Amino acid sequence: MVSINQLYLIFSDRRIFPRRRIDPYIKAISVKAYTLGLSLAQVREFLKERGYNVSREAIRKCFLKAGELLSNNKIKKKRGFIAADETIIFNLTKKDIYGLLEK
Repeated sequence: MVSINQLYLIFSDRRIFPRRRIDPYIKAISVKAYTLGLSLAQVREFLKERGYNVSREAIRKCFLKAGELLSNNKIKKKRGFIAADETIIFNLTKKDIYGLLEK
C-alpha cells in the first residue's frame, strides 16, 4: 500500500510533472482517496468541500500516471518456445500439449 507521503514525493518531482496546476499534496490525496474506494465524483466532491476545484478527468489522469510510475514495467514477459513435430505441437512454457494426432 502506498502512503500519501510517497505519492506526494512522486507528484512533486519537477522532472515528471513540470507544470503544477494542481498542488502535489492535493493530487496525492485524490489518488489515495480513489484507491480507497471512492468514485471519481465522490473524490471531486470531497475536494470541492475543502475549497479545491479539481475535475474528475484530472483525478483520473493523476491516478493513471501514479500507477505507471509505481508499477514495475521493467519485467518482460517470458516468451514461449514452441517445438513443432509432424504429429504433435508442444508449448514448453505452458506445458500444454496440443495434439494433432490422427485418430
